[in-house]
Amino acid sequence: MVTPLSQAVRQKIIAFDPANPDAVKVSEFCTSLKISRRSFYTIRQRYAEESQAALHPRSSAPHRTQRVYDDSVTRVLLAARADLKSRGWDYGPMSIRFEIAVEHLVEPPIPSVSTIARLLRAAGAVEANPKKRPKSSYVGFQRSQTMALRQIDAFEYKLFDDHTSKVTIYQVLDDATRKDMGTTAFADPENADDAMTVMQACITAYGAPHEVLSENHSSFNQLRQGRVGAMELYLASVGSLAISGRTYHPQTQGKNERSHQTLYRFLQAHQPTSLEEVNALLVSYRQHYNHRRPHQSLPPNMTPQVVTITGQNRGVFFQGWKIALPNNYAERQLYRTVADGQLAYWCVGEGDMVLSVPLPIVAITGPKKFVNSYNIQGVWLKDPPHCGPNAANRPSRNSRPSLLKAALDPKW
Repeated sequence: MVTPLSQAVRQKIIAFDPANPDAVKVSEFCTSLKISRRSFYTIRQRYAEESQAALHPRSSAPHRTQRVYDDSVTRVLLAARADLKSRGWDYGPMSIRFEIAVEHLVEPPIPSVSTIARLLRAAGAVEANPKKRPKSSYVGFQRSQTMALRQIDAFEYKLFDDHTSKVTIYQVLDDATRKDMGTTAFADPENADDAMTVMQACITAYGAPHEVLSENHSSFNQLRQGRVGAMELYLASVGSLAISGRTYHPQTQGKNERSHQTLYRFLQAHQPTSLEEVNALLVSYRQHYNHRRPHQSLPPNMTPQVVTITGQNRGVFFQGWKIALPNNYAERQLYRTVADGQLAYWCVGEGDMVLSVPLPIVAITGPKKFVNSYNIQGVWLKDPPHCGPNAANRPSRNSRPSLLKAALDPKW
């Protein structure tokens, strides 16, 4: 916290006359008082505008005071937390904020995630977890668009009939969006036939990805064992590459391992006693997980912004910038996400990322607030506009590469 200047120092600054022939330079005067030139001119300016008020520091109170929430808001937060916990869902501050916003349990403005955490901590409703590492210490990886990579893994779950019967649950997640693309339970232990059934159903419903990541169990991937299994042959037949993580390093499949925890907590809350009950619960689980659960990569308002692109208005707006999209982007609806220094737009129907812009936005043509998408430095377009069959042989007026090439070529 900066200590304000004393009244005596302010009086010396106001009384100083730099026009006096015997006066020292302003820089020397500031050095003698151990103040900066900026502070000197600030006090002088305040004295010219406010007279004797410059002898006193301005108030350091915030312009907008912190909102104080009464006990009724805390009771709503605790009730929402208890409800989420009883249904087996994550009940952290982010999930609670999403729940009260969707159900309109609190009048706007909705408390922020940090405020909810503070209120819960004051109410003693925070479960200490000293072994949990801070998120800043994790080094994660994530593909930039859907269909680029999927992860498949399985785990055993004990039923509540006699606590001896087990089922094997297979999960398939999309690496970019975390979408659950195939969670199914089987009675037999982990095996290649059931894994193949899950993967075939997933590819039939959503198409084949570029790569499929799994652990080195023989039911998923046998390449590190010197063999080519049925899963690798099937994935190759549909144009997908089977890859596996490092041996004895489950962190490579960290997204799937973390999803196991969410699913396990959900099943424990409902206590299924048969394979049929487990699969019935998995249907509701996937519906909630894919369409209602908040995602941390979404904008701060917890809901993705939908942008409609029309033929008459092909522009998208962000922080004062208007970005014009190509003609082939017309008549589409896009989701907008802002995360990790990237502005991205995703197709609502297909789920693919169609435009990626690094932040802050840098226009190749100069600091303009209206810019074409292909005139942004580092831009990525899924379907870049075509310049015609002879565009490559046509020299530009200034004998430089086209702006599109400059934007897409990493050398420029």
